[in-house]
Parts: sequence; C-alpha cells; structure tokens
Amino acid sequence: DGRHCRAGDTSGCAGQTAATTATVAVGHNPGDLAIDPATSTVYVTNITDGTVSVIDTTHCHAGDTSGCSSQSPPTIILPNANGPFAIAVDDATGTAYATEGFPFTSGSVALIDTRHCRAGDTSRCTTQSPATIPTPPGPTAVQIDPATRDVYLANQYDSSVSVIDGLHCNATDTSRCGSIPKIEVGSNPSDVALDQNSDTVYVPNVYDNDAS
Repeated sequence: DGRHCRAGDTSGCAGQTAATTATVAVGHNPGDLAIDPATSTVYVTNITDGTVSVIDTTHCHAGDTSGCSSQSPPTIILPNANGPFAIAVDDATGTAYATEGFPFTSGSVALIDTRHCRAGDTSRCTTQSPATIPTPPGPTAVQIDPATRDVYLANQYDSSVSVIDGLHCNATDTSRCGSIPKIEVGSNPSDVALDQNSDTVYVPNVYDNDAS
C-alpha cells in the first residue's frame, strides 16, 4: 500500500509485513509481471509452468484487497515450455508480449491476445494458443514505446536488442513478424529502459560495465 508509504509520507511503511500484505496465488517460480491499468489487470509469468497468470485487480489493490486471496487467476499456456521470463502489455493492440528462451537456446516471444483475457473477460485465456515469433537467444527484458508501438527486447545471450513493429506484429496482425531487425549492443544486456522525451533506449551491459 503506497498511499502512506512513499516519499513525503512513510507513516504506513513499517506496519506492512509479509504476513499482513495481501497476496494472490499464481504459478510456480513467477518471474515478471506487467500491469494494464486500462483494464485493471496484472499479467504474471510463471517460469517453471510455462504459463502466464491473469490477475483481476478491481478488488485487489491498495485500499481494497477483498478480492486478492479469494481469486484463482486463469492461466495462459504458452506454446514453448521455455520460460516465460519478461512480459509487457500493449492495451492499444490487445497484446501481451512474453519472452521465452533459456540460456544459449533459440529465443521467442509469445503474442498473447488480451482482448478476451483480462479482468472482467477471461473467456479466451485458457483456450488460446498464442502465436510465437523467433528471437535471438535469451530475450530477458521487454519494453513498449506507447507513442510508436515499437517493442524492444534485450537479448542477453546475443548482445543485441530486437525491435518489433508492434503495429503489425501483434496478437491480431502478424504481417510484419517475419523479419525482426536487431541492434548490436554490449555484452550480456540484461534490461531495457525507454525515455520517450528523448526518444532513447538505454541498455545495461553486464560484462562490459557500461550501458548502450
């Protein structure tokens, strides 16, 4: 609960503990999550299960946790049991991008259709089989530019960043998924961050001790 646990008001921080903080049961080894504020939905990647859990936050947030422990989130089964790791959601195209790929194996990104797999409408969660597109090895981070719909992937074991055209490579339009360009960066890129004000993507390179 960040209402009284933030800069300027930390009065509610100490009172929150692991025992008192609300939780939602998901799959095994949850690795990452993405929030869709437009639909009050949180998507959680379950690495060991090869699934994504779909949490309804309508009554599971700071100030109202009545729907946290009682819900059993539906899961999306991904085609490749090779992750998933990172996830990002684009409400404009109704797509969640979930990265897959263990070290030194071919990577991929699953294109999850969120139009009927979100809070209030989970009718297509368990029945869909998301399309996947190949990527270089180890796509471990993903960011979406909301202005251009471009999707940036940090490929940890390829020293590169892939750039997906999210306007035409999404859950309902895969016409430009066939050839994904990539940018060479430093060794072992582990994350990706986007600054819209300067149209810049920043990538930390673990083994080089620098950032691209």
